This record gives sequence, C-alpha cells and structure tokens, in this order.
Amino acid sequence: MLQNQYSDEFPEVRVIKGRANYPCKSWEWLYNLRKNEDAKNRKRTENYKPKTCEDCYKIAKNTKCNFEGVCEYKLAKKEALESTFACMNMAYFILAVPNEEVGFENRTLCIIDEAHNIEDTLMNHYTIEITKKRVEKLRKSLKEQKEVNFPKEKWNGILPVNFYFKDIINYAVDAAFENIYEGEADLLKFLKKTVYSDIKIILDKQLVSKDIFFMKVKNQKNLVNMSNLERKQKLINYSKMFLPSNYIDLSESETTRFMDSIEKYQKRIKNAITLFDDLYKIEEIQESGEMGAKWIPTHVERNYGKSVGTYLEKIILKPIDVKDLKEELFDQADFYILSSATLSKQHMKDLGFNEKNYAVVNVPASFPVKNRPLKVITEFNMNYENLNKKDYFKKAINKLDLILENHENERGIIHVSSNKLMNDIFKTSIHKNRMIKVTSNGNLIDGIESIDSGLYYHEKKNNSVLISPSLHTGVDFKDDKARFQIIFKVPFLAGDEQVSARRRKDPNWYFGKAVTQMIQSYGRTTRSVNDYSVTYILDKRALHYLKNDNFTPDWVKEAVIKYDTVEKALEDNLDNKTN
Repeated sequence: MLQNQYSDEFPEVRVIKGRANYPCKSWEWLYNLRKNEDAKNRKRTENYKPKTCEDCYKIAKNTKCNFEGVCEYKLAKKEALESTFACMNMAYFILAVPNEEVGFENRTLCIIDEAHNIEDTLMNHYTIEITKKRVEKLRKSLKEQKEVNFPKEKWNGILPVNFYFKDIINYAVDAAFENIYEGEADLLKFLKKTVYSDIKIILDKQLVSKDIFFMKVKNQKNLVNMSNLERKQKLINYSKMFLPSNYIDLSESETTRFMDSIEKYQKRIKNAITLFDDLYKIEEIQESGEMGAKWIPTHVERNYGKSVGTYLEKIILKPIDVKDLKEELFDQADFYILSSATLSKQHMKDLGFNEKNYAVVNVPASFPVKNRPLKVITEFNMNYENLNKKDYFKKAINKLDLILENHENERGIIHVSSNKLMNDIFKTSIHKNRMIKVTSNGNLIDGIESIDSGLYYHEKKNNSVLISPSLHTGVDFKDDKARFQIIFKVPFLAGDEQVSARRRKDPNWYFGKAVTQMIQSYGRTTRSVNDYSVTYILDKRALHYLKNDNFTPDWVKEAVIKYDTVEKALEDNLDNKTN
C-alpha cells in the first residue's frame, strides 16, 4: 500500500514488488487455450485458478518464458532498473537484489523508510526453522513411510539428524524418476535438464555422488522413447512457454499429467534441497564454533498428553544480533538515508553503527502537542507477578473500565502484549459488549476477529473498542476511528532463548524494543494537524523509558504527562476540540 502511495504522489518513482504480486501471462494463455479446446469438444473447463509470476518461476525456473515481453514483473523490474528512483520493500531488497542476475546494486542513494524495522527484517531473513511436521510431510510425499527420528534430546541431537537427512536427496531423486507412468523418456530428459541446476548444489557438496545420481537415471525400466513428430508438435503448441521444444515428445492427451508431474516433482526436490540447506547451515554454524556465542537455538516442545510426555516440534536458530549480517542491505549503495518516526540511538547501536558513521536530522512534529497527549499513569506496575495477583488485576481493570466510561460515545483501542492478556481483560471488564478482540490470525471459534474484519465491525459501531496485540503498526485510526487508546502494559518481548541471550548481552536492546512498540502504538491515532486523541499508559514503568534520550524522540517526550491516578488523568482530559 505504501509503495503505491509513493508512486501516486511522485510520478517519477517506479515500484517493483516480488513476483507473487504479478499475474502469470503464460498461465492465462494456457487456460484460454484449454477453454477453447474444451469448448470444441463440448467439455466443461475447470474453474480458472490464477497463477502468479512466482508460481511460474518455481515451476519452470530454468526455462525461457515466451511471454517475457509482456510479463508484468519483468516490465516493472525493467522500468525500476532504468529509473533514477526505484521503490521496493525491504524484504525484496535484502532477499532478491543480491541474488538477481541484474540487480539494483551500485546505486548512489538508498532511502529506507520505517527504518526501525531493519533489525527485525534482517533477523527474519537469517532465521532457520526446522519442524518435525515439515520433515515428515516431505518424507511422506516422497513415499517414505518410516518414522522420522527427530531428536528428543536438546541441541546435541541435531547433528545425527543432519547426517540422517543426507538420504533425503536420494528419496527426492527416486520420486522424480520412478513410478510416474510409462512413456516418460522426455519427462526424464526434461527433469534431468531443468532440475540438475538444483541437484548440482547437493552434488557439489559431495552429499550424493554423481555416479549414484546418474545410475538411478540409467536404470529406469519403464521409459520408452516416443518420437512421434505430430504429437511433439501438438505439445509444443500447447505448452511451449514451459518447455524447450527439443525435450517434448508426449501426446496432447498426456499434457496435463505431464505438466502436473513436472510441478509436483520439481517441488519435492526443491523442498528437499531447502530443508537440507537449512540443516547444512546449522552444521556449518556449529562447526564454526559460533553456536551459543553468536547463534542461539530455541527448542519448541509439544505435549502428546500426560501419559505420553513431550516431543520436539521444531528447532529455531537465530543470530543473537545482526551487526555482522547487515552487508546484504548496506552494500548496495554509496549513501543511505534511514527514515522513521521512532528511530533512536539504540536502533543504530543494534545495527552495529558507531555514532561517527552517521548524522542525525531531527524533523519537528507538525501535529500540535495539545492534540496528542500521552498520559502515563503511575498507579500500577504491570509486571508478571502483579498481573497474576487476582485482586491487583481486578483493580487495574476497574480503572480501565473507568477510562472506557469517560469515552462512552467514542471509538478506541486497547493495546495488549499477548492473546492471553487480551482474553483476561475481556473476561474481567464490565464493558466487554463494546470490545472487539482482534489478532493478525483471527480465530472465530474463540471469538477473535482478523484485523480486516475487526476494522470492518469497528466502523459499524460508534463506540466500539478494539483490543489486540496486533494493532501497534500498519493501521491508520484517523479522526473518529479512534479518539482514545490505552496501552495496558509495557510490551516487553517474550523471553525465548535468543531474546534472553540478547538481553544479557545488551539490556538496553530489550528495553528499546518495548519503547519502540509503545511509540508505534501511540502513533496509530492523531494522524493529521487537525486530528486529536488521547493515549493512556497504565504501567508506571513506561515513564522511565519514555524519558530516556537513547530510546525516545523529542516529539514523543514533549507529549508525556505524568499522573498519579486514572481519576486525575481524566479530570485533566483533552477538550476534544480543535482550532
């Protein structure tokens, strides 16, 4: 959405998005051809399932696309490459740019908006996740029914798993070259050609010998060389955008099965390679001696039940920080401008930048401070121990209800740090009839809306209150969409192994992340010069962090007002009038 806004406001900007955002012209052509042929034969054509450029790229990665000249992704990329100003999201820039044959490197200037998200984007890029379900699903799809020996031990168990899965490439090759259907000499040739560039990644690592690979190919018994020129021509006309013509020799009636086979078995091999590459990275990290020092494994366990015990569901491997991993982003241009309403000295430190490496330009806030008071109420300390005291929690909810009563005819937001806290507040409040529970992955069984549906119902009622852990960023509550909001507690990160290790290494990082989320929440309302709203924070700990120069920009600090009680904050409330 933001990319489109830039191009609308600045016509010279050219936007490039990931392939998944563009329709596949080849697939449209193929569907229309099938539809015409089925009409001639009085057959019903299946409903059209649109494919994106990303889908087509995965299916026929090593095949020239005959629709390249009209491909919306290629055209958008060409325009962006030729333009002085190209606009893309950060994930595309980090992932796609260094890996494209022709990329966007060597630019004079790179501007990164919402720059407070750089660390999280890099962290997501480098995180490795191995799940039991992912492994079992792949083994099952490869017709390997043996139980997966996922380790029940802690980290020491991962290396045997790594060696154990060297065989998975053999299974992938078997599935690609055996038991599809008779008459697939050319399918074999095609797969050998197009998949080899992926398989050779494994071969180059000497995980599967080339002799074994080609012996599997050679020993197929059910492959018949079909060299009918007429059938070959029909297939070329039918699916030429996917396949090089010299590897096509199937009848027209077999085309659909042929194409499905290519997609299915290519996908299996790619899944095997992706899984193995992740395991290979883990082995490299462990052998480098960085395990525990720079990379932290987190083990997620699930209960089978009281009588059975637990099993290891997934292993997540994250770097402690991204200071040594930021080159993918910061080696693409001569100069960088990082833009954000919440970018702090702590963010720059987290990225490994010395203060001598950058200059800071502060732009004063254009919204009057009287229209956006940030009221910190020191009546409660919302730490874990206090929130688990029934009487203490009930007293806090009584004060929250008092705020809701003061805004009985206005829409608002309650920002919480978890689904559990959201549900506990909902159950305890006397104003639950006004509340709409919202999460990014809404579950209607539990009475929780998705963000989109929650916003829809929010606008239908003139005093609804959204309660959510997911509304601190990316949502606009301008004007009467929200005249007040409550931040119930300081949103500290959940303490998995990586977070705990990082906090021990740099406590300010931990506190800075919480402050950034509070400021992002604060910024959801008062969206223009004439807009107005009031924000309440019910956790006294927020005052200390919001007054810290390392965490908080001046435009936020100037809006902070301390109150001893909720009642005093309400007495001095916003007049709700603008000039």
